Amino acid sequence: MAHIYETHRFVLEEFPWLEDRIVLDLGCGKGDWAYLLRSEKRGDRGIIVGVDISDDYLNFLRKYSPYNLVIKCDLSKSLPFKDKSVDIVFSSELIEHLEKQQSLVLLKEMERVGKGKIILTLPNGRWELGVRTPNVYEMHRSYFTVRELKKLGYKIRGLGFRFFKLYKAKKWHLQKLWALFFYMCTPLSYLFSPLGEFIVAYKDLNG
Repeated sequence: MAHIYETHRFVLEEFPWLEDRIVLDLGCGKGDWAYLLRSEKRGDRGIIVGVDISDDYLNFLRKYSPYNLVIKCDLSKSLPFKDKSVDIVFSSELIEHLEKQQSLVLLKEMERVGKGKIILTLPNGRWELGVRTPNVYEMHRSYFTVRELKKLGYKIRGLGFRFFKLYKAKKWHLQKLWALFFYMCTPLSYLFSPLGEFIVAYKDLNG
């Protein structure tokens, strides 16, 4: 799905070292996060499994895959993994592409198959994207707020500034100004997450 490069460092900080661990990357796209985990978090010493539904992405990964295994799966349905079978379940910019009830079911499925930690990235609240995209998987069909995710047991970090959104900056050709606001505002939204444009949400499944 969509990849927000400015979030890299903040997301990677939520990952432990990955040697002897199994990571499940849901909605893996072209594998950007797997490359980062291999190089930054000793992912070469663990197992990373990519899951996606897009044939375009899967065909790309069949040629250039950074994963130990790639699986085609409709993530609006149950995950094809055993209970407590993976150490870390990761999902970047995915759950907002599902209908709200499907997203809630997927979050439950993540808890079922995970045994260590769940890490999510997503927009904070409504974030318009994909209304006219030819890729139906890129359409945003739901959204979550900081308050909703906290009620589900997640701890939240905010990134960027929710009142100056990236899709608007692209429309107005103000990406450089957006990047300036992102880095200037993130220290505040990191502490006061409702101010962030994006969310890094995580849950420790060991309590």
